[in-house]
Amino acid sequence: FSANGVRVAWGKLTLYARYHTGGHRRSFFRRMMHLGEGLAPAHFFSELGTHRAVTIEGQWAHISLAELESMGRAARASPVLEELRILDAAWLAWVEERIAVRSALKDLLANRGLRRFE
Repeated sequence: FSANGVRVAWGKLTLYARYHTGGHRRSFFRRMMHLGEGLAPAHFFSELGTHRAVTIEGQWAHISLAELESMGRAARASPVLEELRILDAAWLAWVEERIAVRSALKDLLANRGLRRFE
């Protein structure tokens, strides 16, 4: 390991912990030790960090509340996001916790650069 390698790894840990668990590194590590249970897909976060337009597609009916909340936090924190689309959003109606869904949607829409939401 080099000092630069450790710095880069610590930076990525901090970034992903912020997205997934609100900045709690220990909680993020615990979820990683359980094979990512409760963590949203990593490709979603990389798209939010690099693409102006992001589309969420697929069947997400079995998403956990923690995953949904981390997706919302990531969208809110994205420095480049301008357009967000959710294809086939019927799965949002299947999530049991309505308050958590509303909270996550507020986070998805809270990005200051967001110009279009479908």
